[in-house]
Amino acid sequence: MKIAMYQMYNEGSIHDNLKKSLSAIEEAANHQADLILFPEVCLTEFFPQYKDKDVTHYALTLDSLIVKAYCQAAKEYHISVVPNIYLREDAACYDASLFIKFPTENPRAFRPWDECRLGI
Repeated sequence: MKIAMYQMYNEGSIHDNLKKSLSAIEEAANHQADLILFPEVCLTEFFPQYKDKDVTHYALTLDSLIVKAYCQAAKEYHISVVPNIYLREDAACYDASLFIKFPTENPRAFRPWDECRLGI
C-alpha cells in the first residue's frame, strides 16, 4: 500500500482549502497512492487554538456537499481519502477523521473516543 500525507497551508476559506484538497487527491493518485491523509481540520483555520471562539459555522454533516466532493474524488481517482473535518452529528460537533474507502462512497467518521471503543 502506498500512502500519501498532505500538509497544507490554510488559504482562509473552506472552499479554497477544499479545492487544494481535491487537487492533492488527484496528485496522490497520479503517483499511484492508495490512500491520502489530511491534517486536522484541514478545511479551516486551526480553531482549537482560540479559546471560546464560536466555530459552529465550520460544522459539516456527512451528507454535505463538501463531504460528497471528497467521496466523488475518491471514486474518480480510485483512492481512499482521510480528511479531518469539524463534524456535526445530532446536537454535537467535534473534529473527526472520515475514512472514505475506495470503491465505496459512504464515509465513516472516526471520532476521538472511537479509538477506545475499537480497542486500537
